Amino acid sequence: MFKFIQIAVRNLLKNRSRTLILSASITITSIILTLLMSLTSGIEDTMIRSSTTLLTGHVNIAGFHKISSSSAAPVVKDYKELEDIANNYIKDTSVILDRIKGWGKIVSDTASLQYPMWGVDINTEKDIKEVMEIAPKEKYGNGSFDCMKERGGVLIFENHADRLGVVVGDAVTISMPTYRNTYNTKDVNVCAVLKDIGFLSQFGIFLHKEDLRELYQMNETTTGQIMIYLKNVKDTPKVENQLRTMLAEKGYRLMEKESKPFWMKFERVTAETWTGQKIDITTWEDEISFMKWIIKTFSVLSILLVFVLLFIIVLGITNSVWMSIKERTSEIGTLRAIGMHRKEVLKMFVLEGFILSAISSFVGTVLGVILCYIINFIEIPITSLSFKVLLLSDHIILLVKPSNLLFSFITITFFATCGSIIPAYRASKMKPVTAINLS
Repeated sequence: MFKFIQIAVRNLLKNRSRTLILSASITITSIILTLLMSLTSGIEDTMIRSSTTLLTGHVNIAGFHKISSSSAAPVVKDYKELEDIANNYIKDTSVILDRIKGWGKIVSDTASLQYPMWGVDINTEKDIKEVMEIAPKEKYGNGSFDCMKERGGVLIFENHADRLGVVVGDAVTISMPTYRNTYNTKDVNVCAVLKDIGFLSQFGIFLHKEDLRELYQMNETTTGQIMIYLKNVKDTPKVENQLRTMLAEKGYRLMEKESKPFWMKFERVTAETWTGQKIDITTWEDEISFMKWIIKTFSVLSILLVFVLLFIIVLGITNSVWMSIKERTSEIGTLRAIGMHRKEVLKMFVLEGFILSAISSFVGTVLGVILCYIINFIEIPITSLSFKVLLLSDHIILLVKPSNLLFSFITITFFATCGSIIPAYRASKMKPVTAINLS
């Protein structure tokens, strides 16, 4: 094997210009693939981190309560029993929180918006401060999370503030139907305006938990959902199935699985004839199902671009090996005449393509990783509003995963090596006399 590697390396060094052009193409493709996969991973990680702070736990015990067949409220009564079940039977949990949720209007002097609303306790949900940032005070005023420690405050995002025409300190009115199907209102003050986090900003207005409880006219035994955070997010499907089985055995009525956020379920639930409480077990993927198209879009575009580049590289490798074979026809004939087997000729040329692609792919992957860290360090801002919405950030975030790097290296090396197989096979089929006469 070593002698074949020596021959392959010497031939690559002999044809430096051709080798450099091909290696540059493979290296650039590796860099592009590394960047694209890191961008997709960055969007996915941002989506998971932001959504599991703003909207959902990894697994949620939620549901609807109906006092009549035509009404529905996203509440869970006697939630402490369910919380105890989660604490006692679900292993490897990081934290378990309860949060009030609702659907209502926020009204200013000039406009009104209808959005999902969340009742939070800022003292226990500390991740909110870590994930969200206060918008510039020059535009919206000097806001703070601390005012949410007391009742009477609301947190809104930049797009909400712009559309409502409000800044920090302004009064707004919250209006929503109670779970008894009557309307209730409450005046609150804007505590802080938060930086938009893309599309997710459209689905979060935050009130003090007790304010939202008052608006919904709930007692202390009622909540919106119990959010279970796991140490390993990959355990989500297992925990979901475990909860469904356990609660069904304990006599709870469960809603059928539907991968939608709670506000998309109102129409179906109100059309059903049952009354009382039904429990809905959901996951973070269900609650942000309306956003999955972002990841799918980037993944599809990345795959299409990479396959185009891979196709060009395969053609380049194939052409390069063909040229090498033509230049070394006499060498092939001589080697075959002195006893080299066809498989060894095939191996010699395939190794040439493999060495070139493996080294170039490795270098490209390393350069791609370095470039990812540089981009993250300098925090390239996103000026386009559309891209901010899609990327869920105001600057480009790239997440380097070892599994993605390995995939990039193996994929490009494999396809590039495959490009050398056909010409290498044709070379191995040459008869010694024919090869020598063609030289």
